[in-house]
Amino acid sequence: MRHSRILIAIALIFLVVPLRAETKSLESTPKKYEADLGTMETPWGILQVYDRLRPTHTPPPKYPPEARRAHVEGEVIAAVLVDERGVVRDAQVQRSSGNISLDQAAISAIRKWKYERRQKAGRYVTVQPVVFSLVDS
Repeated sequence: MRHSRILIAIALIFLVVPLRAETKSLESTPKKYEADLGTMETPWGILQVYDRLRPTHTPPPKYPPEARRAHVEGEVIAAVLVDERGVVRDAQVQRSSGNISLDQAAISAIRKWKYERRQKAGRYVTVQPVVFSLVDS
């Protein structure tokens, strides 16, 4: 009897896990954007892009209600200008999600983020993705 309960529990886990991946909710955890980094044209001129800038404080974006109602999902790629103290000085859409409200929500959130301090004074640019995905909502 005990073994059959364990087997049923294991079977349920395998049935539930794929279903969760298809359910809907907000995912806003930053993930690493894998791009050919180097110099690139940014809204602030041609600058070196650093992939080692790590965010330390990342309040999630608010999913725009009209986008949620319309079941709109997308990924915004932002160019982020950070000073040596880790303060975001500016953020601009590098690649749009195709939905202006998602783009605006991503930029608004990123402008509140903090990054690791840098040893050298200057301006640092990083490329930051923000994913809007309806999962578990």
